[in-house]
Amino acid sequence: MLSSIQNQLLSITGDAKLSKDLAESYDGISAGYFSQNSVALLQHLGVFVEGIFRVSEKMILGVHTPLSKKINIDDVAKKLEKAQGAEGIRIHVPRLSRATYDFRSRKKSVHLTAIDPQLIDAHLLFEMTTWALIEVLKESGLPDAEASVRMLATRKIPLVESVDGILRTTKTTLSIPERIALLLYAQPAGLSEEELFDSTKTRVPNMTLLHRDLKRMEARDCVHRNKDGRWVLFGQGRGMAERLLRS
Repeated sequence: MLSSIQNQLLSITGDAKLSKDLAESYDGISAGYFSQNSVALLQHLGVFVEGIFRVSEKMILGVHTPLSKKINIDDVAKKLEKAQGAEGIRIHVPRLSRATYDFRSRKKSVHLTAIDPQLIDAHLLFEMTTWALIEVLKESGLPDAEASVRMLATRKIPLVESVDGILRTTKTTLSIPERIALLLYAQPAGLSEEELFDSTKTRVPNMTLLHRDLKRMEARDCVHRNKDGRWVLFGQGRGMAERLLRS
C-alpha cells in the first residue's frame, strides 16, 4: 500500500522526495499507533503535517513551498482558504492538520486513572491524519486512488493483511475466535460468513465450525450479525482484538 500511495502522491505533486516523505511519515504514524508507541507516532507528525500542507498547496495553488524552504503553515492555511477549489483541500485538510501540531508539545495530565490520555491522543491523531490523506487522494481524480482510499478507510493492523482481495490473519497460533475478532476489527463495516470462511479456511475445516464459533461469540457479546447478514465486532470482541494487538 505504501508504494502505491507514494506513486499517487508523486503524480499529484511531481516531487519525488515530498511524496516519499509524506507516505513514509504516514506509515510511521500508523506503526506508532498500532504498536501503542505514542512517542514514535509524534516523531512522524511534523513531517506529515508539513507534507500534507505542501500537497494541498500544489492541488489548489498549482505550486508548493519547496522542501528547501521552511513552510509557514498558518500563512499557507490563510492563502488556501481565500483560493478557489475543493473545500476539503482548501479548508478542512489544513485546519485538521494544523490542529494535530498542538499535540506534539501537549502536556499530559490524567484525570481518569483508568484511561491513558496518550492512547486517546494517539487514536485521535491517527484518525485525523488518515482522514487528511484520504481527502487528498479522493480529490486527486487519479484513476487508481479509489483502491488506496478503500484500504486507508479500513483499519490497518499488523496481524491482518489483504491478499488478492481476501483478508488473512498472519499469526499461526491464533484460535478461531481470535482470528474472527482481528478480521472484523480490520473491517469495521463487517464481513459475511462466506467472507470470513474465505479468510479462515486454511484453519477452519468447514462453514459449520465457523458458524458455531460465531454463535458462541455472539452469546458472549463479542460479535453481532446485522440485518444484511454481515458480522461486525461488538462489545467484548473489541477488547479481545485490542489485547491481541498489544501482545
